[in-house]
Amino acid sequence: MARGFRELEGITADVGLEAWGPTVEESLIQAGNGLASLISAIETLTEDISVEIEITAHDLPGLFVNFLNEIIFLAETSNFLPLRIVSLHIDGTALSARMKGCRYRPGIHTRNLCIKAATYHGLAIEETDGKVTVRVIFDV
Repeated sequence: MARGFRELEGITADVGLEAWGPTVEESLIQAGNGLASLISAIETLTEDISVEIEITAHDLPGLFVNFLNEIIFLAETSNFLPLRIVSLHIDGTALSARMKGCRYRPGIHTRNLCIKAATYHGLAIEETDGKVTVRVIFDV
């Protein structure tokens, strides 16, 4: 089953992302990887640091938004530049994930967008024919 992500077009003043995979977990991993590519030029990053995320929410859409907002929070407050999501597990209303990346170093790394937050506007999680597609719009 193919998996991946792409930036959505035609969204003004914000940026959208669509990700897909064979499972909800894989789709969220791809969404996290897509977010990483929006935050910085991932081709300049290394896997120096491993970061664990553990979050809870009332439902799956809440887990999705909280997961992405936690990545944004780490990028803004800890200068952590995510390169890729290594693993992600959902257990009911809890999500745990592990990311690899590095600390931002001016002159070496390029920041792309200053993303404020993942939003519920336009949020979608759709399962069809063995494929899960997720869509999110980020406030920039």
